[in-house]
Amino acid sequence: MQISIDLELPELETVLADLLPAGIELRSLRLDRQQLRAGLQAPMVGACTLTAQVSQAGAGLILSRFDLEGAGLAKPLALGALRRKLAEVDRQSGPWRIWGESEGDRLQVSWRRG
Repeated sequence: MQISIDLELPELETVLADLLPAGIELRSLRLDRQQLRAGLQAPMVGACTLTAQVSQAGAGLILSRFDLEGAGLAKPLALGALRRKLAEVDRQSGPWRIWGESEGDRLQVSWRRG
């Protein structure tokens, strides 16, 4: 059985926005059990889409295999900046905790149940 839910996740947008390099704006987010797609607006690149593979791990998710669609020639630089940022992340807000692994190749998202 598959269940789809459309819901508000308080404080998640704030936590996710802090993950992005300076100047990049999060415009949309779609997440399912296999993939994350984030619509971004980036300086000198314009509109682009960040994608990642999603794996479920208990009360959390692991994002990996990051790619950037629509970034053109800036793609390698932008992905490098994103990986450096993800490697430094360890943030908690409300029930959410997000942290990156040392090389920036994986990002873990977990939440506490209320």
